[in-house]
Amino acid sequence: MRTARGHRGFTLMEILVAFVVLGAAVGVLYRTFSAGLRNVDAVAGYSEAIAVAEAKLTGLGLEQPLQEGDESGTTEDRRFSWQIAVRPYIPPGPPGDESSGFISPHQLLRATVTVTWNERGDQKRRIDISTVRLLGKTPV
Repeated sequence: MRTARGHRGFTLMEILVAFVVLGAAVGVLYRTFSAGLRNVDAVAGYSEAIAVAEAKLTGLGLEQPLQEGDESGTTEDRRFSWQIAVRPYIPPGPPGDESSGFISPHQLLRATVTVTWNERGDQKRRIDISTVRLLGKTPV
């Protein structure tokens, strides 16, 4: 019904178009929000894994002398698995090249901590952190 002043309300077509636009906007917002939550969860997992790895590296050589070998375990909540590999450190460069000036009366060991965990189902995540430790003088 038209009056002298113009339309009195919205047509059915205008209402349907408004709902379609609203539905599309809500869908985009939902996808953006859920992607943000996934990213926050991933960052939290990496932060916790780095803390576990740094704790393991810090404890190396404190309770028992640092020596070559492997060790593994899980955190108390069983969310993270870790493995420590201690190997002799080999400086970069071609083997047998003494021109680098790398001469040391000490034995160097490279310790690598690998932390793995599952994120949101079957997504396996992993980080590796390494350090080189200097031991006492080797016997002459």
